[in-house]
Amino acid sequence: MPRTVGARNSDYDLARDRLLDAVIPRLTVAEAERPSFRELADHAKVSVSTLRHYFADRDGLVIAAFVRMHDLGRQHMESGVLLASLPAEEALRAYCENLLMGWMSFGVGAMLSTALAEGMNQPRLGPAYVSELLEPMIQGCEALLAGLVEAGRLPPLDTRLGAIQLISPVFIALLHQDTLGGVACRPLDLAAFVPAHVRAFLVGHGAGRGGAEGALDVAQAGSMRPSTPGSPNEV
Repeated sequence: MPRTVGARNSDYDLARDRLLDAVIPRLTVAEAERPSFRELADHAKVSVSTLRHYFADRDGLVIAAFVRMHDLGRQHMESGVLLASLPAEEALRAYCENLLMGWMSFGVGAMLSTALAEGMNQPRLGPAYVSELLEPMIQGCEALLAGLVEAGRLPPLDTRLGAIQLISPVFIALLHQDTLGGVACRPLDLAAFVPAHVRAFLVGHGAGRGGAEGALDVAQAGSMRPSTPGSPNEV
């Protein structure tokens, strides 16, 4: 029986995912120039017409890659809520340390930073980056904060604002040190940065240490102080 006009082959979705898995490593290579549609087709060892069949154009391909990255990272992005069973400071430290480890050791930094470059000032790609990559990370942190509040380990707070407050300094520190190479000109002791940042966050939300000790933590978390010789710059 002939296939209905316009109907997809049964392996269409599988073939599409295979193309995305072939293209994503090329998309996440940091370069001054973004790879063209033809370069991406060459990397996947298919014709431009094949990519066009599955994704229509370059923007369609990149948006589909963002969705695929989301699907592949969903379990990790949603796992933060499991930390809510720990004391607040321990949970938030573990969450931030996991961000550092994923960024620097498991390709998350390359994925997020190059995808950010793709999305900047692009009317189709920017919102896709937000919805598929940035928002899931924020929402995973929101879920962790909500779990800590529900368990009585944190005072009530605006979890969305809190998630952005917790993630943003870590994100900036990683862009500064790793993606942009700031470790060479203004190194930051990331191993010391995380606990200081978490304590500052807790103080700011009325759950940390007060007095002079808490104030010192806030000051330390806000400084991009150079590392001392031999101090670690990664987790």
